[in-house]
Amino acid sequence: MESNSFPQLQAWEVHQKINRFLLNHIEESLLSEKATENGKTIGSRFAHMHTVRLMWLQVSAPDLWTVMEKIDKQQIHHTYYLQQQLKSSAAALSEVLTMGFQTHKIKGFSGSPDLFLAY
Repeated sequence: MESNSFPQLQAWEVHQKINRFLLNHIEESLLSEKATENGKTIGSRFAHMHTVRLMWLQVSAPDLWTVMEKIDKQQIHHTYYLQQQLKSSAAALSEVLTMGFQTHKIKGFSGSPDLFLAY
């Protein structure tokens, strides 16, 4: 299904492009730096996005979740690795969102697909 069938999917795609743009414009050496004194590294924050997506896939689309790769913590400071992981989880969630907008429901989520997208 094309994203123009649902404007929300266009918004999702734009959001993913922004994530990729942001990651591509952070020097790889900075991915191992902490964003705040007591915080996580910049790379681990991007990895967290992927991990949360996997948690939702496990609930809402187990068939998609089973083929996804969990984050290798040794690789989270490498731009290319993070890009590939985020790309794969974004594509899987695009499928979930497409089905959600068609059926008006995301399995395991009590709100509407629009709220899921905003989450």
